[in-house]
Amino acid sequence: MSLNLLPSVLWQAVPFGDKDAFLDWGMQHYLVHVALAKKTKTSMMTFDELRNDPFPHAQVHRNLAVALASPDNFDFGSYDLTDRDSYYNFMENHATVHQKLQVLANL
Repeated sequence: MSLNLLPSVLWQAVPFGDKDAFLDWGMQHYLVHVALAKKTKTSMMTFDELRNDPFPHAQVHRNLAVALASPDNFDFGSYDLTDRDSYYNFMENHATVHQKLQVLANL
């Protein structure tokens, strides 16, 4: 399966206050998660409320880590995406984790 998506390393460049850029990133992010869920046969859900409720997304990452025998080193539920510093830390760490998951899943 070949995904023609924005490389995850660029996610950390999504500006904090730009709602349109966050929505564009959200679609890319969702499509990657759909591909990962199909490949690993794990559950999938929408992340429409990711900024205000990060816990469903964190659970999906836990499930992916288990399915791919990868350490789950980041608690994505602990980031506050309404805080600028926390947002940029999330985007940087999240991009790194996704890059690793995509390699492990052969995407």
